[in-house]
Amino acid sequence: MTGMSRPVAWMMVFLAGCPLVSFGAAPMEPSMGPSTKALEPARRTAEKVESLALAGQAKIREWIQLAAPTDREYVAADGEGQEKGVRTIGMVRDLPAPFESGKAKKTAWSVAADGTKVWALVIESPTATGIRLGLDGLILPEGGTLRVSSFLHPDQTVGPYGREAIVEGERLWTETVFDQAVVLECQVPAAADESDFSVSISKIAHLYVSFENLVIPKEGDCHNDVTCSDADWRSTGNSVAGIGSIGQSGVLWCTGTLLNDVAQDHIDYFLTANHCVSNQDEASTTEYYWFYQTSTCNGTPPNPTSVPR
Repeated sequence: MTGMSRPVAWMMVFLAGCPLVSFGAAPMEPSMGPSTKALEPARRTAEKVESLALAGQAKIREWIQLAAPTDREYVAADGEGQEKGVRTIGMVRDLPAPFESGKAKKTAWSVAADGTKVWALVIESPTATGIRLGLDGLILPEGGTLRVSSFLHPDQTVGPYGREAIVEGERLWTETVFDQAVVLECQVPAAADESDFSVSISKIAHLYVSFENLVIPKEGDCHNDVTCSDADWRSTGNSVAGIGSIGQSGVLWCTGTLLNDVAQDHIDYFLTANHCVSNQDEASTTEYYWFYQTSTCNGTPPNPTSVPR
């Protein structure tokens, strides 16, 4: 689960009628079909991969490239969203073969000037607008951390994920990095044993819907842009988040809101609809997008990389 501290208490309810707030009034795309506009191709010649330095520290020696998504994958992802009555923003994809650190080949580490040991892997899914990685069996040495960065724009980074992010027996889904190729990096202190590091990756989330197309258009008295409202409603709107959760085939989009309790003890209760998140497994995959409001009434939604998650 990303964007909120663990553990998060969540609630399931069936909601009906008009939402109190929405993110804006831009038009939605009518179709969830295959993307026809690929992102800039990632550079992947052997010479550039070998010489690429991540933050000036790690040489990337391992690269996993998926084929372009098939129509069958789009149909399965969109079908899951339609069945649940929610918007589909991406698909769950299998790697060509499960990756296990140190199994297929000896895990190659670089050593920084301060002795920090660094390992890096690139995963590319052509035409993706964003990628999340599903990490299984993650074991980190003492002081070890993971980060995920955009390959083309390394300053876009999520993490670090330390031991506190690991829940035994649960897949860790990293936050979205908006690129079609991402770099998974592990850093281990000089005094730690890097051979204690272990991770397995068999699935990724491949996003294909641009976030500016997620805003629901105004319908009568429903779906109002909260930025057009008074100060009280704008303040209330800060408790609303867009949420992306991982299904069986698709990445699904909904919204929800934080709740306070009588004790006012700041426990993170989050309220959403049952058709959005119906069990703990789905809740554990959820990524929260906060303050995704327009800056002016009926204005343009912000870039999703610029809002807290």
